[in-house]
This record gives sequence, structure tokens and C-alpha cells, in this order.
Amino acid sequence: MRQAAEMPNSSTGDETTIVKSTCRLCFNGCGVLISIKDGHPTSLTGDPDHPLSKGMICPRGHAALELLDHPHRLRHPIKRTGPRGGGKWERVSWDEALDTIVAELTKIGNRLGPQAVVFMRGGSKGTSDDHLTRLANIFGSPNVSTTSSICYSPCALASKHTYGFMAYPDLKHPPRCIIRWGFNPKVTLPPLHREIVKATSAGTKLVVIDPRVSNDRADLQLQPKPGSDGALALAMAHVIIEEGLYDRAFVERWTVGFRRLRAHLQVHTPEIAQAMTWVPAQKIREAARMYATVRPGCILWGNALESGPNNYQTCRAICILRALTGNLGAAGSDVMWSDLGELQRRSPLFTRPELLPPDMAAQRLGAHAKLLPDFAYAPHNLVAKAILDGKPYPIRGAYLQGGNLLCTSADSQLMSKALTKLDFIAATDHFMTPTTALADIVLPASTYLEHNSVEQPWHFPVASIQQQVADPGETRSEGQICNDLARRIGHGEYAFEDMDEFLEFYLHPAGMSFDQFRSQGTIAGPKQLLAHEEHGFPTPSGLVELYSAPLGELGLPPLPEYREFNLTDDQFPLIMTSQKSPQFYHSCGRQLPSLRRSKPEPSMRLHPETAQSLGLNDGTMALLTTATGSIRQCVRLDESLTPGVVMADYGWWFPEQGAAQEFGWRQANLNVLTSAPEPCSSELGSAALRGIPCRIEPMEEQS
Repeated sequence: MRQAAEMPNSSTGDETTIVKSTCRLCFNGCGVLISIKDGHPTSLTGDPDHPLSKGMICPRGHAALELLDHPHRLRHPIKRTGPRGGGKWERVSWDEALDTIVAELTKIGNRLGPQAVVFMRGGSKGTSDDHLTRLANIFGSPNVSTTSSICYSPCALASKHTYGFMAYPDLKHPPRCIIRWGFNPKVTLPPLHREIVKATSAGTKLVVIDPRVSNDRADLQLQPKPGSDGALALAMAHVIIEEGLYDRAFVERWTVGFRRLRAHLQVHTPEIAQAMTWVPAQKIREAARMYATVRPGCILWGNALESGPNNYQTCRAICILRALTGNLGAAGSDVMWSDLGELQRRSPLFTRPELLPPDMAAQRLGAHAKLLPDFAYAPHNLVAKAILDGKPYPIRGAYLQGGNLLCTSADSQLMSKALTKLDFIAATDHFMTPTTALADIVLPASTYLEHNSVEQPWHFPVASIQQQVADPGETRSEGQICNDLARRIGHGEYAFEDMDEFLEFYLHPAGMSFDQFRSQGTIAGPKQLLAHEEHGFPTPSGLVELYSAPLGELGLPPLPEYREFNLTDDQFPLIMTSQKSPQFYHSCGRQLPSLRRSKPEPSMRLHPETAQSLGLNDGTMALLTTATGSIRQCVRLDESLTPGVVMADYGWWFPEQGAAQEFGWRQANLNVLTSAPEPCSSELGSAALRGIPCRIEPMEEQS
């Protein structure tokens, strides 16, 4: 293993060297400049030359060195010696750990078939995501389980099935109108927020759709009931068509199914939508008119749209809004970009799907659930149900790559029961968590500062350099761990010789080596304006498919629909949603001092009128309850919220409580309140994480 003093761009003595790299403490891929002295990073700042982040760095990014040097990090492989979850471990060598994992998973595969082993991960972590899929295919299992059903896949597949590609906003033109929908980049993507501010300062109109008033620059603010965005999108489409605001030339030349769509939307009037969304009909009309007439325009959509059973249908409806208004492919709208920056991401050359026999591929849990055939992953909730029910077949082993499922998966109680029923679990992580505490083998994952890689954000097709600047010790990158396991499975011919060879493979589409990439720093292709005029749209019809015949053939709605699922009643009169935190990436970071000082405890935000009606004051602890369970969080008053909405923090656990108290994962964890069995989307099996009926009660004792 190369030591820090031997690494390129490292330093010795009093000399300080600056190394360009890319932060990987979330999925945004911001550029950083790392100062190295005596072979160890001493500070980091944002890289002003990075094409996306341009010098900005968030609180998580600033905490990278706290993570690197944290005293409680996992530093070597460990093996459970007592009861599952009992906190008894012994240190083992990498060889023993890897050999044990392969032996135990192979034993399960030989007894029940490779489909009885599931390969799982948490949020996206870059190239290691595809390493995991490759490992599953080499092992022979069709079951890779991810968070994709509630993150990225809904918008990506809806885009693919409507116009054939993932469109990205052309903010450089700039647009004359921006809709920011279920997305707060001021918190979750600051560089993009800066671009929006720049555009609005120059006269761009801004429509914000969010249950919380979160931008005082907005020309129009809509505050929908959480989970009702699909009904809102369909009503906007109704207005655009019925008032003749659609781009007739584009619709007639480049779409299919307009007449069917128009008939379908007759019942989706703003007045009907008002009752379902809480948005006044007049505001729905104003938003539709502004987007349709102030062109070009783009829609910046966020993860809030993907966190429920209507996610795919909602995203389809928004894709159709782009097409109806001609805001697809034109400068300043949502456009196609070159895939040069994608490199080998999700490439079959990397993931090797051909290694999985067709009869085994047909055994995917998603196939049995009749999910979309091009959705390759099994939602975590689907895996938990299969483990507990033994249907459609037994699941007895799991390899978990960096996922704290007890805090991030729908219905945490269900997931807890499922994991404890497994015969064998291996996991990778930076720290011991409530989830890794249930494993048999835990492997120490390196941080982004401890290995070379190529990083690619979710919101734009660009690749950025990630350079090793610290000695990893006994930790290994999760991609390397997958590669090491692949070699031991008995298919060494499919393993990379080492991670240097992998990086050369990954960069091959760009025609450069990793050392050449060091000097260039980023790879991105150009935008492809009006590409459809030369090649058509990459769909079966060559057109934007407002009406999707292929979806109809699958027994799914060929036109987008909205299914109301979040009805309140006397027992649960409020609606719960959640928001992302500027301090934490999902369940990560609760150990890091600077982040916990900034956000020491979880809270639920309420409008003062709602709090007063319940006898609650700012700063008091209260019990938040749904039909699934109860948690406690601190009440915070927030006038920007719609009355009747509860905006709770998610991903919470308490590392300081230790394994004996299960790290406190049941106390304030929002997913104790969510339900996995239903409702779930027909397309992706997505559970409802937002828009859930709830109630709040004062706690008798403050703590």
C-alpha cells in the first residue's frame, strides 16, 4: 500500500503542497484544494477553478479532516464473536475477513441458489456503486438493492421513457423562467443556488414549489401538500393545453399522443387539484402561464418528488410539461448534454450483466414484483419483505456496502427484523453504526482522501479527479474491496489486476490515463442544443412520448396519473414531510464535532398556529406518531411552513450512546414512522417517505 510520503503531490519537511481533488462526502462532487504538510492533509478549501462548485464548499466538506482523523473510525477488519448486535468483536486480518465472506456467501449460494444472497448499498458513493453491481454479477446473484427507487431512478427513468435522456438545465444561456420544484439548493447544492441567484438578479422569473417558503427572491411561491406534486403537475398541463399556451409547432412535429393526453387531462382541473394539493387554483394557473409563456424555461427538480408512491408518475408529468412548452433542447431550457463525462458509469463493460444467465436475471426480486423491466435494482423494503416472508424465495445472506439501513430505509422496524433473520451479513463502513452492529464481518472503508478515483455528481455529466492524499492504513476503498472479493469468488479473470488498472479502464472513453487526468482535473462534454432536429429523440417512436405505448404494454399507465394516498383523519390530522440538512448527508456525520455543534439534536418544524393548537412551544420535546410508530424530536416554530405540515429531521441516530443502547436508532429516527408494505409505486416499488398522516403530542417529561 503506497504511503502518504510516496504519493504524487505529497510533501515533506516544512513544504506545503496543494492538491486538487473532489469531495465525496455527498453526491455533489465539489472541487477541493487540499493542503499537505509532512505527508498528511492539514486543511482544505473549495477549488475556485472547478467548473461546477467554483470554490464553494459546504459544512460537510469542511469536516472532511475530522472524518479522516476521527478516533472512532473503523481501522481494521473485525469479526463478531458474540450474539448478533451484542457488540462483541475481534480483530482479524484482511485475508481472514475476505475468505470468510466468500465462504459464507458461497455456502448460502450452493444451498439455495445465488439469488439467496443480496448485494446492498446505501446512498450513491461513486464508482463503488458499479463495482458492487459487477461483484453481484460475478457471484451470480440477480439482486442488487439500493436507494435508487427513491433517489434518481424515478426522474431518470421517467425522462428516458418520455424523451429518451436525462435533461439538464442550461443555466448559462440563461433561462427567462426557472421552476425550482421540491428542491432547496441553498442547502443541498449551494453552487447551483448561486447560479439561480445570478439568473434572477438579471431578470429571470423564479417559481418555487415547496411546502416551505424558502426563497424570498421567488416571483411566485406555491406551497403544495407534501406528496401531492403529481396532481399539481397534471393541473398545470391542463391549463397549458386548454388555454392554448403550448408550443404548437413542437408538439405537432415532435410528440406523440397529444390528443389522448388532452382528453386524459380534462378531469385534472386546477379546481380539482386545489382540494388535493392545498394550492389555490389561481396560483396553479399563474405558475402554468408563467412557465409556458416566459421562455425559455427550465425545471430544477429535487429528491422530494421521488420520495413516495407517485414518484415516477409525477416525474413523467413534469417531463411532459417540458415538452408541451417546447422547453426541451432549446438554449436556456432543459437540454441534452454529451455523455463524455459519464465515462464508464453504469456501462455494461463495467457492470458485466452478461455474466448473469437469463434465467437467473429473470429471478430478480423486482421482476417478481413486476416493476419496470429496465429498473435493475430491488428497493430495500422489497428485500426486507422477501427476507421475512421467504417469498418469492429465501434470502439468507447479504453484503452491505456503506448503508445504515436501520436509519435510511423505509420501515426501520421491519428492516431490523429482516436483518436479524439473515444467516450471514458482511458490511463496509467508516464507523460502527446501528446497522453494521448486526453484521458478522465489518470491513473498514477508506475515505475519499485515502484513495484515487473519478467522481461524478448526480446533477451534471462531468467527471472530476479524486486524489489520494493520506495514508489509508488498513482501510480500503469499497471498490477495491469488491474487486478483492471478486478474485476470491473463483473468477479472477473478471477482477481488475489492481485499482490502477481499473482507473485506466474507467478513463478509456476519454482517451487518457489517470496521470494525464491529474493535470486536466475534469472531463465534460458540450451541451447538444436541438439534437432531436438531426437525430430525433432516442425513444421507440423517435418522438417525445406523451402517451407511452410501451408502458401500456407493461400494464402500467401510458399517461401519467396521480393516486391520492395521504388522507388525514381525526387520529392523524397532520401531514409529515422531511428536509435535507446542510450538516449531514443522510445518516452520516453524527460523530463529527463541528457538525454536531451546528446541529446537536433532531427537530420537527411546525407553523406557530399548528403548535399553538397543540399546546406546544418552541424548544420543547414532543412525540411524533404515525400508524407505524412513534419518535420524539424537539419542536421548532417556523412561519414559512404551511399550517398542518410537520417537517421532521431524518436519518438520526446517536453514536455517543454506543452499541449497548443500539446507538439510539429508535428514538428520533423518522423511518420508524414510515411503512414499507404500502403504499408503494407500481413502477419502482417506492415507499412513502413524505406526505404521511401523523399527529403530535406533548411529552409528559422533558428530556
